[in-house]
Amino acid sequence: MLPRIIAGIVIIAAASLSFIAHRPPKAKPLHAPETSVSGLRAMQYVNNIAHESRPAGSAAHDRAADYIMAVIHSNGLTPTIQETLMTDDAGKAFYLRNIVAVRRGTNRTAHSVCLAAHYDSVPFGPGASDDAAGCAVLLETMRSLSHTNAFAFDVIYLFTDGEEGYNQGSGTRGALAFVNNHPLMTNLGYVLNYDCRGSHGPVYMYETGLSNAHVVRMLAASGAPAFTSSLMASIYKSMPLGSDFTRFMKKGVPGWNFAYTSGLAQYHTARDTVENLSPDSVEHALQYTSAILRQLENPAVSSRDGSEIHYFDVLGKKVIIYPAAAAPALTIAGLIALLTLLYLARKRIGMGFFSALLRQLGSLLAVTAAVLLLAAAVYFFRNVYIVYLNPLLSPLLYLTALGIFLLLWKPGLADEAASAVIWAIFSVVVLFVMPGGHYLFIWPFIGALILFAAGIVFKEKTPQIELAIRAIVAALVIVLWSGTILSFYETLTALFAFITAGVFCLVAGFVLPLVSGERIRKYGAYACIIVGVLGPAGVSMMFRFTKAEPQFTSLVYALDRDATNAIWYSAAEKTDEWTKRVIPADGTKRTAERFIPAYTDVFLSAAAPICSLPSFSMPYTVSGKTVRAVLNYRSAYSYIVLFAEQTNIISVSLDGKKLPRKDNQFLLRINGKPRHDPVLTIRAASFPLRITAVAHQYALPADAGLTPMPEHMMMLCNTPDFNRRPLKSGETLVRQTFVFTGR
Repeated sequence: MLPRIIAGIVIIAAASLSFIAHRPPKAKPLHAPETSVSGLRAMQYVNNIAHESRPAGSAAHDRAADYIMAVIHSNGLTPTIQETLMTDDAGKAFYLRNIVAVRRGTNRTAHSVCLAAHYDSVPFGPGASDDAAGCAVLLETMRSLSHTNAFAFDVIYLFTDGEEGYNQGSGTRGALAFVNNHPLMTNLGYVLNYDCRGSHGPVYMYETGLSNAHVVRMLAASGAPAFTSSLMASIYKSMPLGSDFTRFMKKGVPGWNFAYTSGLAQYHTARDTVENLSPDSVEHALQYTSAILRQLENPAVSSRDGSEIHYFDVLGKKVIIYPAAAAPALTIAGLIALLTLLYLARKRIGMGFFSALLRQLGSLLAVTAAVLLLAAAVYFFRNVYIVYLNPLLSPLLYLTALGIFLLLWKPGLADEAASAVIWAIFSVVVLFVMPGGHYLFIWPFIGALILFAAGIVFKEKTPQIELAIRAIVAALVIVLWSGTILSFYETLTALFAFITAGVFCLVAGFVLPLVSGERIRKYGAYACIIVGVLGPAGVSMMFRFTKAEPQFTSLVYALDRDATNAIWYSAAEKTDEWTKRVIPADGTKRTAERFIPAYTDVFLSAAAPICSLPSFSMPYTVSGKTVRAVLNYRSAYSYIVLFAEQTNIISVSLDGKKLPRKDNQFLLRINGKPRHDPVLTIRAASFPLRITAVAHQYALPADAGLTPMPEHMMMLCNTPDFNRRPLKSGETLVRQTFVFTGR
């Protein structure tokens, strides 16, 4: 019994250590040395940037830019503005203002290093994490370096505009403008980019670009508390997502992309506030930066090479690296060892091996299906946002999975062999499907082979040795997998727990033989299933929306000046206690095509009062077949959409730049806010020319008679999880048609 208890203590210690280690370093205090970075000092910058939402085109966006430039000046650097009009996408134009500052190095031939973060936010919240925190990392690094000697290389501080894409595919425009047009790109060697998808937790280095060997080795050698793996890069590469780093990567610039992901419920919402941002996460990003900059200064920095590697961290303390080419060799060697062990144990495992294999495979399918059904039930029948807000759901789902697996698992050499075969199957499949994650399966596969061999050699004669080997192998597998399971839990929420539930059970399979007694396992399985199934139901029934855990609502005000009427729209599926005051529960469903051209989906709607809203105009002149119209909207509205139904338009230019067109249509969304009234030049085949404009403002009218939104509600955010459609929440739309007549 004592050896079994000791083995249990070892495994519990490994699990506890893994959990404790999966957190960022503690933020340094405000009185930290001037030459040192401090997470709490950086939070002061966040406070000044993120006290209001600052979407591109808003006055708050301009105020944030002014503040950042003032801080740059205070650190002895001179900021410059890269002001760009981008018209590379059909139907979209972007007025961008990147802020750039350079700390000159001592070696004019050395490749420069760029630190990048975006200073715009989504319209729905103040963007403390996304990405005022990233801006604060740049400013605090700038402040600390102002008290030290210059590096050999230039340090470029890049605060990008237009990262947030209000329509899918329309983001990261500031980074695109920089990599395409800025002269500092000519000598750029590396980039460090900072963003987030949450509000706290450890900062992951999740992307390096192509040919990643040398940048990962530099990270490992820097001594930074690194949470990273080649799996993160593989997963992110397969997702339809992007960041400013993507623009640099496509230009062949290597580097490091950083983000923290815990607290996904705050991402892109009104809850992305300073209060919900962890200073420790900011500190972690700062420590990455300082360590990498020091490493880049080191003459012994490894030269660039084009090899691919597999890598992963161990408890955030050390990064393990080995060539990607070793993965197939390890897999083949493991398969040969597995076949050898199966042959040697053929008489002892007999036909029971096949039943054990089918039983374990069936249990994994059952686990995946059960967890998926439970999460989906909460998602569809209670409220979708619970799976983001409630931290108990994922552990309860994992408990259900463990109960099912424990119920079907049986001790013995046949099950040991079956587990090794399953790990082998995963290793082979992942090697071809997602090679960056191969390390997560090949090493447990080797561990399972060791346990299978130990069962053959020691189980009957010296079980204490077999138990000691099991404790060591199980502890190592737990350490290997703990960070991945925790990061998946925090990043993907309970709705996607089924992805890791099966592997969670396979990892638990290394420990289950320590649980002695069939009755204990049986009743333990029943207890896990009962608690795991009833728990989500209880959580769902008891859940109540609060200020800290709010409910989404959706409301849009649309004024048609041509028809002299106004409409309330809602992108929600049904009205709630706030929206039902202006949209009846049985309200009319209609399209918003008058305001959002070529989009025929229907939305909840109702008649709205005519509000007093600022006017906008398009004064014009005509010369032959060319109309020159001045767009006077920017003083009152954040952006404008122009469209025309007729096909008598030959070409369109904005501020002298010819706009690409798709299928001869005229549809133009002008994002951002220029410093002047934009000039639209249209060459027409005939007159009259009718252009419809819809001006947008990121707020609802003050005189619309709305009651204050309850504290337990917030506007539906624009993320693929909640609203893919072009009708956004919390906006005012004003439609007006302008007719241009020729001479």
